[in-house]
Amino acid sequence: MPIRGLLFSAILLTSVPVCFFRPAYGIFLWTVISFANPQAFVWEARELLPWAWLVAIPTLAGMVFFCGNWWGRIMRPKALMIMIL
Repeated sequence: MPIRGLLFSAILLTSVPVCFFRPAYGIFLWTVISFANPQAFVWEARELLPWAWLVAIPTLAGMVFFCGNWWGRIMRPKALMIMIL
């Protein structure tokens, strides 16, 4: 695997625990992975892991554990519009 793939994998895999403890960072990282699609520029990393799932699961788990009143935050109109998008 070229250095580009190793660097991409190292950055994302070290960011996964941060997504659990800081769900806002996880939402930002998931947005970057989903819309900017940086794994498409790293040929080996595209098929290696489902990167969006790898970020989304700890983010949602961290939201349940560390965010108080998380159900109320999800049901806000702005959050619902983003989910519909």
